[in-house]
Amino acid sequence: PDDYIPAAHFGDAVTIACSLLNPLTNPNMEDEEKWTPLMIAAVNGHTQAVKVLLDDKRVDPNRSTSFNRNSLILACRKGHPEVVQLLLDDERVDPNGWDMMGETAYIHARNKGHAAVVRLMEAHKRVDVGIRGPPVLYEGEGDLEATRAQMEKEKTKPKARPKAKPKAKGKGAAEPEEPKIRMIKPDP
Repeated sequence: PDDYIPAAHFGDAVTIACSLLNPLTNPNMEDEEKWTPLMIAAVNGHTQAVKVLLDDKRVDPNRSTSFNRNSLILACRKGHPEVVQLLLDDERVDPNGWDMMGETAYIHARNKGHAAVVRLMEAHKRVDVGIRGPPVLYEGEGDLEATRAQMEKEKTKPKARPKAKPKAKGKGAAEPEEPKIRMIKPDP
């Protein structure tokens, strides 16, 4: 049981499988931050580890963090389509659960710009995509071009948030570099 949680961090599916065979292993044990091995494997995109964990029917895929985020929400936030598919294929997983901010896994994937995960969820029969918040995209994260194409298809226009330019201090001070993250929202 001592190797069970570290194995989830590293995606070591063999050690996880061996740990689950041990009757002393609690399949839903939590680390010091209250995360289960399934949550850890899902957020890190360890597909094989997630598969091994879901194959054990004692593992509760709907356990959640202190922010009420289950494994599906965590995988959607990080943009791991293979893990999301495994979780959606498991009938025990609630695909429409809300976190403490009132957001579903689908909303997280959309807001983070993970177009592959969004398309996968929109195609799944158990996912309620009726509530669509405006996408908040970060350049360099997710599939920005595909999301822009989707926004064009939906006839929404992205709008860049104005960037605050810090004032230079002192005479001849160099202008600071532009931030690399830019928030984009569609017009209301």
